[in-house]
Amino acid sequence: MEDLRQKKKPTKTSYEDIIDQDYYQQTYLDLSNEVSLKPDHERRPIWISKDKLIFLEAFSPLYQQACDFLVAVAEPESRPEFIHVYRLTENSLNAAVALSIDAESIIKVLNRLCKTDVPLEVSKFIKEATYTFGKAKIVLKNNCYFIESKYPEVLRELLRNPGIAEAREKHDTENFLESTAPFEDSRTLDITNIGLDIDDDEMILNDEDQALSHSQSSSVSFMLKPGTARMVKKTAKEDSKYPLMEEYDFKHDLRNPNIEMNLRPSTKIRVSVEPFAFSLKDIMID
Repeated sequence: MEDLRQKKKPTKTSYEDIIDQDYYQQTYLDLSNEVSLKPDHERRPIWISKDKLIFLEAFSPLYQQACDFLVAVAEPESRPEFIHVYRLTENSLNAAVALSIDAESIIKVLNRLCKTDVPLEVSKFIKEATYTFGKAKIVLKNNCYFIESKYPEVLRELLRNPGIAEAREKHDTENFLESTAPFEDSRTLDITNIGLDIDDDEMILNDEDQALSHSQSSSVSFMLKPGTARMVKKTAKEDSKYPLMEEYDFKHDLRNPNIEMNLRPSTKIRVSVEPFAFSLKDIMID
């Protein structure tokens, strides 16, 4: 029988090695020579590894706020009593963009909450994963589908694809349709406001950012032919660098009747999902 005590120690130091059943008792992740703690690290509730893992201290005074933010931008891996583990993934970051949380805001909040500087590998991954997602979306308005964006050049890039160009409604004008983009939901802004008392210098900058986010902006769009929405969505994801978000413009839907319903008084909605509590985010295409 093999003597486990003589077993050779693993050479890798990733998180997967730490949780491996054969090595978890004798392996640890030593980052003392790679990162340094911030002077006020005890006030900050999270650690971030190069593997895009986030460790949250459940006993921190900022735990609940930090948890709401991490649920919006990362996927939970484990939640024992004292330390919760989350992982940043491409899908979780795309969901954050759908909540109007951009890459710069994600990195800013993570750096504000982290006991060390956010690893460069993590910052790069966040920027690359969110660079194009959210720049365009497919919107259902009054039973018609539109491709909409704040950036006309994005729509022109999509229309360079023959399949998407063919799916454009012919009676639609050659010029894009213009409309006013909606305000950013203030509840989404609250998610990124946590821990401002840690970095006092950010409070003034954050107030300026909020003022800018509330300013109106315009968007452009074009209509799709009936029955082409599914194909356009697939083509944009596979052949274009601009995958499409899905949205149902329920506030301006005058054709379909509203469903009257009320939440139970005991129901509590997470901050991260409040902006979509009464919308159909995952709509069925065609």
